[in-house]
Amino acid sequence: IESGKLLIAHPMLSGGLHRTIVLVLNHDERGSYGVVVNRPTEHLLGGAVRNLPTDLLRFFGKHKVHFGGNIRRLQFIHSLSDCGGVRIPYSKRDLFAGASVPSLLSAMKQRPQDAKQVRVFVGCCCWEPQQLQREIDQGYWLAASADVDTLLRRLERDSSGSNRRYARGRLVQAEDEGIYTHSLDSLGSDFRGLAKIPSWMDASLLESCDF
Repeated sequence: IESGKLLIAHPMLSGGLHRTIVLVLNHDERGSYGVVVNRPTEHLLGGAVRNLPTDLLRFFGKHKVHFGGNIRRLQFIHSLSDCGGVRIPYSKRDLFAGASVPSLLSAMKQRPQDAKQVRVFVGCCCWEPQQLQREIDQGYWLAASADVDTLLRRLERDSSGSNRRYARGRLVQAEDEGIYTHSLDSLGSDFRGLAKIPSWMDASLLESCDF
């Protein structure tokens, strides 16, 4: 496991990370950290996170956020080389995780059109030292090398205009089934049959995150 790898949840994994795809952003002796990349929401950043700086709201307040995980933390993934962050391996296009907020705001003031190059994630996934490797060994996750930028673009294209993305209700079908299936396909024929297992998740997950 290393930064830039994708973790594809086994279809039988239950709970809040059911059928998620997690991008690993850091993995070392202190533990592991990443964000879910296939959970777009209709919630705007301005309403999802309180007490944001005025300038940040000005440029990104109307950005639709991605649900990044159960642990509350704000994370930017972007393609702006002058805004800081760590380059994400395995991406065909330069993609960076994290950002220097002053640099990001300075770039937006000069190039406001570049705001669309920034994706905002609310929440993250964290593992204690050795925990993630144990979960992989136990079959909870499938590790893959794939271009996360392509996956994000496909998800945004396929879900554009949908009115089903994580609407409130007891049960909703995952709108990102296509990208989940595509990721399993990338692992080869041994894994394609796993995508045929029906996918459902509890909408209370978003409610619990106070979106």
